[in-house]
Amino acid sequence: MRIVFLVILTLLLSDGVSANVLGIDFGSDYIEVAGPHNGNNVDIVLNEQSHRKTDNYIGIKNGERYIGEQAKALAARFPLNMVTMINRLIGILCNSTEFANFQNMMLEFETRSDERSTVGFSFAQDGNYTVEELYAMMLQYCQIISEKDGIVNPKSVVITIPFHSSVGRRQTILEAARLVGANVLGLMHSTTAAALYYGIRRRGLGNKTINLLVYDIGSTHTEVGIYKFSPPLVQPGKKIRNADSFGTLTTMAVVDDTTLGGRAFDLCIAKLLETEAMNKMKIPKVIGGKSIAERKSQFSLLRAAKKAREILSANSKTPVTVEGIVPDRDFNTQISRKDLEEKCSYLFERVPKVAEEAVSKSGLSLKDIDAFEMMGGTSRTPKIIAELSALLGREVDRTLNSDEAAAMGAAYHALRLSSFYRVRSFRLEEHIPFVFYFRITPFVKASAPSLRLLAENPVLGMRRSVTLNRTEDFVIELFESNNFVGKITVSGVKTALDQLGYFEPAIVHPNNTHIVRVQLRLNDSGLFEVEEAEVIYRYAANVSRKIRVNATSNDLNDTDNTNTSFQRVYNIHMKRKSLLISTTVSFTNPSPLSGEVYQHLSEKNSSDT
Repeated sequence: MRIVFLVILTLLLSDGVSANVLGIDFGSDYIEVAGPHNGNNVDIVLNEQSHRKTDNYIGIKNGERYIGEQAKALAARFPLNMVTMINRLIGILCNSTEFANFQNMMLEFETRSDERSTVGFSFAQDGNYTVEELYAMMLQYCQIISEKDGIVNPKSVVITIPFHSSVGRRQTILEAARLVGANVLGLMHSTTAAALYYGIRRRGLGNKTINLLVYDIGSTHTEVGIYKFSPPLVQPGKKIRNADSFGTLTTMAVVDDTTLGGRAFDLCIAKLLETEAMNKMKIPKVIGGKSIAERKSQFSLLRAAKKAREILSANSKTPVTVEGIVPDRDFNTQISRKDLEEKCSYLFERVPKVAEEAVSKSGLSLKDIDAFEMMGGTSRTPKIIAELSALLGREVDRTLNSDEAAAMGAAYHALRLSSFYRVRSFRLEEHIPFVFYFRITPFVKASAPSLRLLAENPVLGMRRSVTLNRTEDFVIELFESNNFVGKITVSGVKTALDQLGYFEPAIVHPNNTHIVRVQLRLNDSGLFEVEEAEVIYRYAANVSRKIRVNATSNDLNDTDNTNTSFQRVYNIHMKRKSLLISTTVSFTNPSPLSGEVYQHLSEKNSSDT
């Protein structure tokens, strides 16, 4: 049965065909999609199997594309052709710590490093694919099932990402979306999306200030966010915008553990089962094999481990069957919840530490936490709930739907950002966990200048202006800490100065001067964009006025005497004029897709659909 959550929306368009938006929670195990059905009811989108979530699997086999449940079913037989957790691979380099952590999760498919050192895939006779392509296909699938579920032409989306997603990952997601014509309104941190939904489903929190902790333990990582809900700020004579009418949602702190998740527990269980099977059946190791047969066996073992973990969330023990643990042989055993909690205790010990660190970083104490909400499939594990309840000193709240809260929050945020809707919501004060620096090239001096601070833990929507005195084109290099992440190429400076008359002034004056101003804005995806770039010229000009001949200063305003003669007096005044100039923003690490490659991938994707 579908549960529809109603919200009062005003559609500012007679034809809502191009106005529809989606919130997409791109999890490592599952993808949930939400949007406004019939223009005003926000609900989860059902896929073609009428399920409220879709398996994060995609693959290519014999020229056919498989997504979701179909791809997952085929992964047991064709492990090299089916890929999962694509959201963990986009925007990272093959020589990075993130990629090393991904490999430690022991997945069955193979990856390759492409010419940009990003992750690629080779599907034998089906050719090579980039991570952007597969991610784009998943986004396109989300659009297709949304249309089939009654959301017409949903081109604009908000996608959830982990809080500490790099600048490169954010930019690469936007590039992938462009491949299928998706307009990304913003990238939203998953715990922030859940917090927003927490507040909206309560229609705001009145005049109370509430501190909320969101604990998200998913398949691959754990993230804990601390948020503060504040009442709406009422200013005399000013009307509160609908989008801010519920108050303000402020991110206080977010902390993560990038290797603590359901997959880590599954590997722990799988190793217990593997050891038992090796002793009883006298078989070789299963986990880590490279042959097709070994990969099939590993897939079957980890599938059984995951199923056992999920059953043990409700039962104290469960039988386990590992089909095909070696060719033509199955393994049967039993595992208890006690076994899980004892043998995987090293993982359970890490669970409360993430929450403790987040609370400490926020400047609050556990007594200040008014609500403690859980997210993620692994959050149903009784031992995890017990550990966190013991930390809190009471039962955790768990009033949110742990699977759907982020998708619903992203959908409401998409409505908030869309120009076609008026929706009551919260003003967001969302931070990005980076320190940004910049420097200007070419250098004025022989040695490279030190980096200058641009923004520390900036808030989405903040603006910064970079002003300097240059007569030639230049580049603003952007750094996250000491890592070069992108550049802004500023061009047309000399041409603009020439048109403004800077090089041949009417009056040569020591106060003649100019500046180049580039105004940056941190957009809703956590990336800097150029709002405006201009050359401003301040110059001396003759300004004249009439005065009466031989008139005293007291008579200067006497205009009744028509017989008085006048003369024109000239004074030097400083004036200002400006011209806009062009800029190009590009990000690196990974480097962006070239125009030629982008065009090729777009055409390739169109032909595949």
